[in-house]
Amino acid sequence: MSGISGPNRCDCFQMKDIDAQNMKNYILTAEVAEKKLRRMAYEIVENNFEEKHLILAGVRESGSVIARIIQHLLVEVANVNTQLLTVTLDKKAPREV
Repeated sequence: MSGISGPNRCDCFQMKDIDAQNMKNYILTAEVAEKKLRRMAYEIVENNFEEKHLILAGVRESGSVIARIIQHLLVEVANVNTQLLTVTLDKKAPREV
């Protein structure tokens, strides 16, 4: 499987070629994931078109990765000024941030 190519490709979706024996099962392909995240970026722009600055927050590890990808897509699709925050939760006391 290789990365998505073309003018609308986000560099964060590059995937190395892997052989069939080492292929993992994914819920979404890289192409479908990029389309969904790109659509989310457009929706953020559409719903916040009057805002001059957007703050994105991702819950540490996976959420931060997704927030960073959306941040790159926002810059790509609308050149939006963004700030990225990472939220860390204590799993033993999740109400404490």
